[in-house]
Amino acid sequence: MHCLFILSTKSSGSSALQRRLAAVAGANLASATRHYMNETLYWTKAASVLGLPQAPLPFSEVPIPAPRARRELRAFIAANAKPGGPLEDLETEAGLFAAWTRIVRYHGPVFLEKSPHHLYQASVVELMRRYAAVGAADCLFIGLVRNPMDTLYSSWRRFGVAPAREERHWARAYETLLELKQAEAERTFIVRYEDLLSGDGPLQPIFERLGAEPDPETEDLTAFHSASVQKWRADRAYGFSLSAETTALAERFGYSAESLANPHTDTPLSGLARRPREAAYWVVSKTPKPLKERAARVKRTLMGQPL
Repeated sequence: MHCLFILSTKSSGSSALQRRLAAVAGANLASATRHYMNETLYWTKAASVLGLPQAPLPFSEVPIPAPRARRELRAFIAANAKPGGPLEDLETEAGLFAAWTRIVRYHGPVFLEKSPHHLYQASVVELMRRYAAVGAADCLFIGLVRNPMDTLYSSWRRFGVAPAREERHWARAYETLLELKQAEAERTFIVRYEDLLSGDGPLQPIFERLGAEPDPETEDLTAFHSASVQKWRADRAYGFSLSAETTALAERFGYSAESLANPHTDTPLSGLARRPREAAYWVVSKTPKPLKERAARVKRTLMGQPL
């Protein structure tokens, strides 16, 4: 029984990696979750229940208050584990671990979990490490890293997150990933999004661990696309540059200084050009949830998508 954890920041391509692993390794995803793209947020909610420290994330519900996290975990377990039997004690680490094992077994032999919220929190990753040590499943941590300039630009375009603010979270997340790799060398595989554009080579050690063999017929259906790589270079108004510290961290993952450097120097004008988008998304983030859900339903209806 295998449990795969994709660990990445937002806008790093984790959904594409999830699709590829599901297609090749037959990995199953959470049956029901209120979150986007099969994300469970199980471990950040477990950390909330246990009172572990978590940093607030921009435009995110994390950290989730403990009472709400507890309610949502109970609903999630009921929807994603085999019915019957006593419900685990969700007040303790052992109980939360037992509940996760039920979910893994129900979705076995390979269960895949992807929640970009987890890598931002060192306490959450440490909690996942402790679960892996229990040995109830063969746990693999798949750290997905992408050029931070691409990641920050995507977050700014999609969510209006100020690049300087997101940069601090990116740096903390990938420091945590390096620490995880050092502590769990046999369980942790680090792959770069850019390397996946050329094929499954970086994933081969994972496939071998799972006894999986890539099928050429599925490759086009789950391919990684290069359209968004270095897209920020063409945006003269963006102008954001990484700090020396973040550049040095990215270089540890194999990125060259040239690939990280913005040719368009930030100016007061380009800084002002970013503000309207950031302000607009900030207003949206303060909109009551029922109104946002209603707007999302209207949008799906207009686009002909299922509700």
